[in-house]
Amino acid sequence: MFEGLMPALVTPFDEDGEPDLRTAEVVVERHIEAGVDGISALGSTGEFSHLTGSERRRFAEAVVEMVGGRVPLIVGVGTTGTREAVDLARHAESIGANGILSVSPYYWKVGEEALFEHFVTVAESVEIPTLVYNFPMLTGIDLSPALVRRLAAECPNVAGIKDTVKEFSNYYAEAKVPCAA
Repeated sequence: MFEGLMPALVTPFDEDGEPDLRTAEVVVERHIEAGVDGISALGSTGEFSHLTGSERRRFAEAVVEMVGGRVPLIVGVGTTGTREAVDLARHAESIGANGILSVSPYYWKVGEEALFEHFVTVAESVEIPTLVYNFPMLTGIDLSPALVRRLAAECPNVAGIKDTVKEFSNYYAEAKVPCAA
């Protein structure tokens, strides 16, 4: 389902600092007219961490409507804790997103078992595919190949990884999972 060019959608803001849905629609239309294979909203480029939960939900709802099923849409559900990530994931699924993007919980640094439980809990809260999002520069956590391999083996709807790292050296050969960089 997720292949090809899937740009990370920016979240434009108006002069009052509110999400600008008119401009977002222009950006979505330009992406689709350019022939993208899908769109990823509310990831790091989408400035999810600068939005309240209600703003994130409204923006996701608006983007689902803008895309209108013309290309697959992934919605980011990253947050500092598992419970809110599950709520955002369920919301994304309920409004018609085709998949979710789940980043490591940030702020508190946790061990691999807690990370595994976080990702599994979020992924299993929905039926749509989950992409695990590794972004150590912002989260302070670099997902190990062993953790990614375990998630891929034990969680059927973990469909791949978005890996935002400086160097890829042998990571994918060891993890053996699909990748979006």
